[in-house]
Amino acid sequence: MKVRTAIAIVVPLLAVTAALVLGVVIGAGRFGTGFSLIPSWVRDPVRTRRTVVSAGLLAEVRDMYTFNTVEYVYRAVFPFDFLHADTSIELILSRLRGASGRIEDVLTPREYEHWRAWNLARTHRFSVSTDRPDFVVITITVRGGFDLAGTVWDRGIAAGPDEVATVIRTIGEPRDRAVAVQLPRATVTDVIIEDVDTARYRFPDFALQPAAWREIAGFVADAVRERTIAEGLLLVAEANGREFVGGMLQTAGFDRVQFIE
Repeated sequence: MKVRTAIAIVVPLLAVTAALVLGVVIGAGRFGTGFSLIPSWVRDPVRTRRTVVSAGLLAEVRDMYTFNTVEYVYRAVFPFDFLHADTSIELILSRLRGASGRIEDVLTPREYEHWRAWNLARTHRFSVSTDRPDFVVITITVRGGFDLAGTVWDRGIAAGPDEVATVIRTIGEPRDRAVAVQLPRATVTDVIIEDVDTARYRFPDFALQPAAWREIAGFVADAVRERTIAEGLLLVAEANGREFVGGMLQTAGFDRVQFIE
């Protein structure tokens, strides 16, 4: 597994944050929020024209709707990465005998994953023999970050001052140059199953019909998504997002950035 900080995918929040910061600064002067340190360039015509350029940039990137701050890349070997050594199909079957309710409620998460992988392998005629095992290798990329769709961050400078103040506002005395920010909750923004390049696939071929491939790839994608969450993907995504936005705001002139849950 590889973990990448997705620095290259920051354009949406960069534009939105810049627009909202500008809105906070201008709004403080025009709507009386108590922030009196209005830079002289806000009233400068040249800078005003630059504001229009920022608004145009925001309109161009808004369709992306997400701010990705980290990605985990897994190369999963099905079914063996999902058949766990601390359980067995015999143990699972013994637990299911006489049990009532849904299978996923009776079994632990690892047992249920093992059960699903074993059933898929059997359905599609994989040999799990240690002598001549059948397997396929699937590469999954899971991205974490912030879903901006429908939020004030998505609306940007189109949002009114009161609406903007719900996610970013100045706090304390003017001399404090402090700002409070509320980001959306970190989430899994993308789960991508990479296409198989047959010219570069170095593993033994295993013939699968398209429907079988989709079923197995879907299972692997779901399982990997849950693993990345358990391994802290959302915590990393949130920390990276705060670091990026906090750095932007400090560059914009704020001495203290407080993040609100």
